[in-house]
Amino acid sequence: MRWLRVVLVLGGVGLAAVGVGGLLTHWTASLWFLPLWLAGAVFLHDGVLVPMTFGVGGALWRVTSGLAPSARQCVVAGVWLTALMTVLAIPLILRRGVVANATVLPSNYLIDLLWTLGVIAVVTAIATLVRIRRAPRKRGTDS
Repeated sequence: MRWLRVVLVLGGVGLAAVGVGGLLTHWTASLWFLPLWLAGAVFLHDGVLVPMTFGVGGALWRVTSGLAPSARQCVVAGVWLTALMTVLAIPLILRRGVVANATVLPSNYLIDLLWTLGVIAVVTAIATLVRIRRAPRKRGTDS
């Protein structure tokens, strides 16, 4: 497995070198925003998204504490899928109608997002109910 790790690291370093080389050879005045954008992305990820993820994950884990562990995992996965799909769709929803070419964003992404979130909710509910029914029951607690 060590050889695989070495190959992956060397491949990553090689791809990073190709990217830096491309930036240095094709640098234009419009790319000056790139370091600022990258710094903002690091701040947004490390300063906002990671603490928010830990906070929401911990709260969600407490809220679902009465469920069987496998059912809890289904609920948590459904919530994270919902958040991920929403984050991915927000730029498309906000750009709708702003672009000059109507064929660039041809779909109604808000309706598509709502359908997707509905499917995620139904699948999460079904999976959670199946896991609850299959969970081992404690005996001797019926009184």
